[in-house]
Amino acid sequence: MVYESTDTLLPTVNLRNPTIIHIDDSFDTDLLKLDIGPCYWIFSKSSGKCVEAGHRRAPTGT
Repeated sequence: MVYESTDTLLPTVNLRNPTIIHIDDSFDTDLLKLDIGPCYWIFSKSSGKCVEAGHRRAPTGT
């Protein structure tokens, strides 16, 4: 399966060397989550299309 995204976050991600890439296929649904640095993408396993993408913010102290 090829997963596709037209998201433009990846070219703007400032990745440290080395960067951990995490792929989570453990959802009880049709979803696969890809984490690269501070960004994430969620794909439909059946269609291969990106259904959500975003940038995780660092926790702030209160």
